[in-house]
Amino acid sequence: MTTKNVMFVVTENCNFACRYCYLRHKNPKTMSWETAKSAVDFLLGHPDLFSEDRVQIDFIGGEPLLEICLIHDIIDYLIRRSYELGHKWFENMSYTMSSNGSLYAKKDVQRLRLACLRYEFHSP
Repeated sequence: MTTKNVMFVVTENCNFACRYCYLRHKNPKTMSWETAKSAVDFLLGHPDLFSEDRVQIDFIGGEPLLEICLIHDIIDYLIRRSYELGHKWFENMSYTMSSNGSLYAKKDVQRLRLACLRYEFHSP
């Protein structure tokens, strides 16, 4: 079974300043919903380019949990559109996130946890 890995950089902002971070110059730039929606539509609309059996979506940043509402929207839209299109990824998708974990206890984050999201935590 082949997997397509897709990365969404949902923000370049972060609530920490870790020395080892690859993003040296944080800024408040955030992915827009329009960009995220277009990316999902492109992925699902081009099975000739993306023929893999499954998809893994990686959410990164800065600190991706700062954009938890956008992440919810992306996952909801991906699930809904893949179902509507009868896309093979509907039953074959997973999600991961690299996070510093500082916002993990927030209610919105805990709701997302139910979507089978796998976390990778980093701390200063």
